[in-house]
Amino acid sequence: MHRIKIVSCVIAVALLLLLLALPVVQNLMPPAGADSLGMVLVDVDTNEKAKEFLVEAQGIYVLATEENSVADEAGVRSGDQLLMVNGQPLGHASEMAHRLSQAAPDGQLQLVLLRQGAELRLSIRLAGEGTP
Repeated sequence: MHRIKIVSCVIAVALLLLLLALPVVQNLMPPAGADSLGMVLVDVDTNEKAKEFLVEAQGIYVLATEENSVADEAGVRSGDQLLMVNGQPLGHASEMAHRLSQAAPDGQLQLVLLRQGAELRLSIRLAGEGTP
């Protein structure tokens, strides 16, 4: 009888911890679209987040790039601030999925980035259907 109560308590605690951790995990997940380019974006939308990520200004930043991904090969680097995609500013990192869906499968994305105070313009070539 005591074992059943202990197991029930352990399960209840595990479920509670899972529910508490879910928002944190969702914040760490890459926005849809950006991950298919091989980069993880993060919204730095408060001064506290700017301090946490050691950046001077609020904005959308590249948290990481996957080695040999299209973003990496185009020259996108961790710490870059993403200013524009195809000539239009992004309000949130999650908007990257929409911009990606608007692009032709074998087209390009034009990025404007800020790296160490210098503005960079990069082009990411998208892989078409069936293209490795």
